[in-house]
Amino acid sequence: MEEITDILQIPVEDRSERDIAKVVEFLSTFSAARCQFLPNSAKRYISKCAVLEVFSRAATVIAEPNDQLNAWAIVLEGKLCYCHKNEKFIFNQGDTFGVKPVLTPQHIAGVLFTLCDDCKLLCVAQKDLFAAFNEDQQ
Repeated sequence: MEEITDILQIPVEDRSERDIAKVVEFLSTFSAARCQFLPNSAKRYISKCAVLEVFSRAATVIAEPNDQLNAWAIVLEGKLCYCHKNEKFIFNQGDTFGVKPVLTPQHIAGVLFTLCDDCKLLCVAQKDLFAAFNEDQQ
């Protein structure tokens, strides 16, 4: 996992083909269900543009009601909590959340926050996620 987080910290334009291949391999074997079924072309595109987001403190609010979502993420380390009305959902390592691969604005209904220190997320911007899923059609 450390190797992947190190790669995700490299500026996108400076990643080597080896770096991209390592992230593609990671996406192919990671337990995030959505990743296992992504076409290889989408995994490669995502691997080129994914970045690491680190939230150093527990209880950090990542999104509040009506915030516009701008990324799709995989929890690499840590736990997050999503609360809406009387419901609570915990995101653990390997879980995914965020935007769908479309360009229309999407908003969160509840609150999303970290449950522990040093939560690490692999994040893909909405425009890049859209491009990854539509690359074959372009």
